[in-house]
Amino acid sequence: MKTIFLTASFLITAIFAIGAFIQGFDGPITKGQNLPGVAKSSETPIQTVKDTRDLSKYGLVRIDEVQNLTGSELEKRQRIGHRYDKQEWVYKTINNPATAGVGRIRDLPVPAETPFAESSLVIVGEVIKATAYLSNDKEGVYTELTIRIDESIKDTDSVNTEQVTIDRGGGVVVYPSGQRVLYESSEEALPTVGSQYLFFLRRVDTNSNYEIVASYEFRGTKVIPMESGRSMEDFAKVDRRSFLNTVRQRLRQNLIKETQQDD
Repeated sequence: MKTIFLTASFLITAIFAIGAFIQGFDGPITKGQNLPGVAKSSETPIQTVKDTRDLSKYGLVRIDEVQNLTGSELEKRQRIGHRYDKQEWVYKTINNPATAGVGRIRDLPVPAETPFAESSLVIVGEVIKATAYLSNDKEGVYTELTIRIDESIKDTDSVNTEQVTIDRGGGVVVYPSGQRVLYESSEEALPTVGSQYLFFLRRVDTNSNYEIVASYEFRGTKVIPMESGRSMEDFAKVDRRSFLNTVRQRLRQNLIKETQQDD
């Protein structure tokens, strides 16, 4: 699988994922000027960049952060972090003060529109907390998200709880200078705090977070796919209510087929 990394600076608006973009930089890059009768300075001009982005809806982690964990908490963090090792994504240092974000393209397969077979838990919920972590080797970054469940459409795991924890690659990495860099895949957008989604989830084992198979963001009545590869035109005329009704109907159809096969 070939991975392509993309960087964006404060000088341009860069689109990293479906419906997500980086903006809000109003500080100028100062440059030396040759004025009449004034000798050109030999000193290197100082660059000043003002980052005015509101990144509070994302999880943040410091590149030099040290976690003092022991026992089961340490084991859990190492187990989850291992999935994001060897990605060669996160820069240890950022030389360009204008770098706003780093994206990547991995040529991932497009998930089914309603992947019930691959999902043990299908829910509608709101992200109420986001915490970013570096992988064990610090080459990757992921965000752990706490979801408040508003509706459970499918629950093979018998979760029976009001909240569930999931994770996805990406997050904001803060460097010693205070520079904040948003790492986000162009193929898998990061859910953000305060937004509502439909999640198709799976879990490898009971000691891990849920992984996202497919997801959709609800913006008012609009439905926005969080994974790339689908035509936005297909969802332009679909509203939240009709889409959820279609999802529930497809689940019922799948259950009927499974029952008939068992017979």
